[in-house]
Amino acid sequence: MTVGGVLTINGGHSLDNWARVQTEQYDGTITLNFPNAASGSISVDGFADRFKHGQDGLFTADKPAKLGTTLFINYGL
Repeated sequence: MTVGGVLTINGGHSLDNWARVQTEQYDGTITLNFPNAASGSISVDGFADRFKHGQDGLFTADKPAKLGTTLFINYGL
């Protein structure tokens, strides 16, 4: 995914609304590209650098993605 600005995925705040990025397999990877940003972080439900919060977040299969292993974030490409 390449994002040129701010990206907000809003699943809402009720138990019926949530957003999730998930690979099908445990060895799958998620790559986020932020070409207009020199550095930064991601947040799930306002928690910086936490990739899982309840049912929403970034997952490989059913496990939270791990930065540098299954989750890659590139800045300033």
